[in-house]
Amino acid sequence: LEDLVDTLSSTASLRVRPAGLARGLEQDPRTLGRELGVDHVISGSLRRTPTGLRLSARLISVADGFQIWAHRLDCSEAEVLTVSDQIATGVAQALSTRAAAGTGPIDQRAVDLYLRARAELRRFWGEHIQAATELLEQAAAYAPGSPQILSALAFAAVQTWIRRGEPQSLPRAKDAVERALATGHGEAFLASGIFKLNQGVLEESAGELGLALARSPMSSQTHEVIGRLLVEVDSVIEGRHHYETALGLDPGRVQMVAGDLARIDALQGNWTSADRRVDAMLADPDPPVAQLGAVFLARLAIWRNDMPRLMRSLQLLIPRAGNEGTDMVRTFNNWREGKPFDREAWDRVIKLLVKPSSPHRNQLVSLQRMAEMALIIEEPATAIDTISAASAFGLIDIVWLDNCPLFTRLRDEPSFREARAEVADRAWRVLSAFRAAAG
Repeated sequence: LEDLVDTLSSTASLRVRPAGLARGLEQDPRTLGRELGVDHVISGSLRRTPTGLRLSARLISVADGFQIWAHRLDCSEAEVLTVSDQIATGVAQALSTRAAAGTGPIDQRAVDLYLRARAELRRFWGEHIQAATELLEQAAAYAPGSPQILSALAFAAVQTWIRRGEPQSLPRAKDAVERALATGHGEAFLASGIFKLNQGVLEESAGELGLALARSPMSSQTHEVIGRLLVEVDSVIEGRHHYETALGLDPGRVQMVAGDLARIDALQGNWTSADRRVDAMLADPDPPVAQLGAVFLARLAIWRNDMPRLMRSLQLLIPRAGNEGTDMVRTFNNWREGKPFDREAWDRVIKLLVKPSSPHRNQLVSLQRMAEMALIIEEPATAIDTISAASAFGLIDIVWLDNCPLFTRLRDEPSFREARAEVADRAWRVLSAFRAAAG
């Protein structure tokens, strides 16, 4: 700490309070900053890791409580005394940028609305996302130049479009993203990356997510989104690491990513761990989390052709199944009752799912589930056609294609191999774009 203070003190125009004045005080950064008479507070931690040490630092504005810069780096014990220069440079640059932009204290009404919106964004279902968007639109009216508020608004607007799928939400999301990107804030690139991912602009999306990580390495949401992407494009170990980092930064998200981790476990053959995660979700007192658990219970049951688990999951899902979910339940029940398979109805559902204006990610997951269901009801040709439709719509989930046990019987089929080659090439290009941007 002394090295960091000394380095910052030598920077022109910065007045720095010695670290000893604040040492041992467990206070809110804004309260501490006011007591010390400073405009910004640096908080940090130093932890041991299996390979050495991990240093994390955050720069927080005393005026409004916003985090305006963060950095994390790993080093050996021998290097720990040299990292202060890197931290000091980052802090100085962040303060210079903030000063150049003329960023002063933010209207307290905007801060209150922003914090309420953040609480809504932590909830799962679409109505909370919509509420967050409305709160952030109000906050932006009070603080139209705030990078944090504009970027959070972009993220919320994109999520509203994804969750609700309404055509009128698309231009609002696009405008919010463009406005946020002008600020250069890390969360703006996260919102843009998610937006482009759902428009099928895959390599650009991966590049934006890489930039989001470079600019906001302490954002749990960024690590979570990147983890989900990497797990699909055959970088599973790296993806799991990002999930673990996300949970380290925000332990409250544990149940939100439990299904994703269960999926990884199942595709790697660790069914005991996968079942344990899903059972924990089903037992969660929060109904949205329990419903999400039922979704994963159904999918893992299908992968194993486990009819008792599948029947249990369908009973849990029916009350909240959407159109596609209802169609799948009806198709499954018709098969159990010996009724003929309605291929025309199946193709109509696919046609509805692959509309270019639809959020691609949700639609692709629906197509994946349909392909799995087609194999359960003994329609392998339909399954391959559905996989081909998903590939044409931008599927990148090569790990699913290569590891889902249902597909064993399809792997030698020419049409399956063709679709698999397309997905593998697309996944490689996405991974390359991400790594180039993330550095």
